[in-house]
Amino acid sequence: MYRSAMYWNDAENEDDFFEWRRDHACEIGADTWIGHDATILAGRKMGVSALVGAGAVVSRDIPPYTIAAGVPAEVVRPRFEPRIAERLQALPGGTGTTAACVQRSPIFARSPPRLSWRSTMDDAFTIDLERPMTARISRPDSALGGTDGSAVPIAFERTVLANARLVLDKEVRRGSLVIEDGLIGDMDTGGRVPPGAMDCEGDLLAPGLIELHTDNLDRNIQPRPGVHWPLPAAIGAHDAELASVGVITVFDALRVGSVVSGERKDYSKYARGVATEILRLRAAHALKISHFLHLRAEICSETLLDELAEFTPQDRVRIVSLMDHTPGQRQFRIPHRLREYLTGKYGMSEADIESHFEHMMGLPRSYGAAHEIGAVEHTRRLSVVLASHDDTTIDQVTLSAEHGVTLAEFPTTKEAALACSALGISVMMGAPNLLRGGWHSGNVAASELAEEGLLDILSSDYVPSSLLHGAIRLGEAWSNLAAAFATVTARPARAAGLPDRGRLVLGLRVDLIRVELAPAARVRAVWVCGNRSG
Repeated sequence: MYRSAMYWNDAENEDDFFEWRRDHACEIGADTWIGHDATILAGRKMGVSALVGAGAVVSRDIPPYTIAAGVPAEVVRPRFEPRIAERLQALPGGTGTTAACVQRSPIFARSPPRLSWRSTMDDAFTIDLERPMTARISRPDSALGGTDGSAVPIAFERTVLANARLVLDKEVRRGSLVIEDGLIGDMDTGGRVPPGAMDCEGDLLAPGLIELHTDNLDRNIQPRPGVHWPLPAAIGAHDAELASVGVITVFDALRVGSVVSGERKDYSKYARGVATEILRLRAAHALKISHFLHLRAEICSETLLDELAEFTPQDRVRIVSLMDHTPGQRQFRIPHRLREYLTGKYGMSEADIESHFEHMMGLPRSYGAAHEIGAVEHTRRLSVVLASHDDTTIDQVTLSAEHGVTLAEFPTTKEAALACSALGISVMMGAPNLLRGGWHSGNVAASELAEEGLLDILSSDYVPSSLLHGAIRLGEAWSNLAAAFATVTARPARAAGLPDRGRLVLGLRVDLIRVELAPAARVRAVWVCGNRSG
């Protein structure tokens, strides 16, 4: 490491700093695997045989025999069953087999179907590539097996998906992909199906879809006005529906900011309770896909700052968006469209609507400025992505940029989208808008922005299945399926700060979907962090 005295004669080396560094050295256990561009912070420990995915930031210790990924890195799952880990730990030196010493098989079994190697522990192994979960250990007193040398499971989980159309960064190409320990281990071209591989029959194999903004959870929590469904059942149904349509990572959009005065009863506090239940179910491994939180900060409310204060950096919040649903503003800038919405969804009479308008339009005068400034401060406290919502004018986009916004949800005019593009703010539009040919509230069409090169990311918004179908429609419009899929995979991953997913790249986590396009597009299988879920 460079010292100041190496550059300036009058400078002294930072002895205190280097002493601190020596006291906070990283400890990397034996048989570990660190993905490309991963960062391990000072003083952190990686246990024996731990794996860290590409792009991860290790800010806390990683236990032995686990797989961690993400920013910050979190344990995704154990490498193998506890009893196997305990037996490996009991071996001399506690290292078990040493992956670094393994001569990896040429991909897709281009070599003979059996591979042997000798580890630093002087154990002889033979692995049958047609049964990649099984190995034989010849040393009779091995802690992993009995004296008969019987086959036992080991850590080298390997699945080959062959004869697929791989959706890569710039093209869709026939080939195969290998899943190893929850990560992409290798890829190859061609349609050959090796023994033991899954034949994908020419289906698309794409990164799992990433949804940054969805109202689907609210629909499950309150399936009808006034009807509140039990949270575990509502969250479970939401999770299962998203998995069934290929969404592997979701940012559950929860409104923060309630209206406690007046006659409106559908705008009460709920976000903290729902978030707690999502986190509980996730900790219990009761959810199929990966869940993060997206807090929709309602400026036009009375309790926004108090509700935001209830969330901490440990709550998996990754996005905060600034919303203003004041009648006559942004999405609701066309008054008669809002009247139609309130009448159709809530059955409000004309008198009720007028009373609602009067009450809601008074809230920004009392709370608006403080709420907007306070929400931005809370976003910085949580260290998350800040998004705007329904920007309509250049002035609104300019203010968003000053706040630090990097993602624009559903700009309502082409003028606003152009301003976002000029300022480097990613533009997200609704897939239902794209598929229907326009916005239900009369604002700019997603197809128009797509034609102008102003659409960066798609969101399913209120129809989960629209994310896949929207990408396919966009691929037809652009004559580029790879670029279209990037709007629902790589680009949302980048916008949300998730470098470990969203692309088919060696070392990234295996979030995959297998998609059949004809006669109608459907998801045939999904893999979440290497585990098949459907």
